[in-house]
Amino acid sequence: MAIKALSAALITLTLILAFRHGVGMLRSSPDEKALAEKLKLSRPGQLAIAWLILTSGVLILFPSTFVAGNLLGATLILIVAVLQLRVGDIKRAFVEVPFLPLPLLMIYLHHPLRK
Repeated sequence: MAIKALSAALITLTLILAFRHGVGMLRSSPDEKALAEKLKLSRPGQLAIAWLILTSGVLILFPSTFVAGNLLGATLILIVAVLQLRVGDIKRAFVEVPFLPLPLLMIYLHHPLRK
């Protein structure tokens, strides 16, 4: 029962982060805009990443697409880290590293509603 509660809490946390970052990029919030400029992302690139972030959040909700959503989320974390390394921002790239185990841990714990 505790594992299901932990899995549900991690899903909730992931949804909050995905929604916040995805919508922030779509609306071009000041924080997200500054990050995109630093990473030299074009507006279409920002929109593509924003929609992928939101898609990964939605996929995580359902047991049948849970693994795909987590793999997409892990891939996006890696992409952002690589983009930061590309522009020479090693400090921010290392900030992404602790978030990488989150989707992998969620896959290991399974969806709390799976049968």
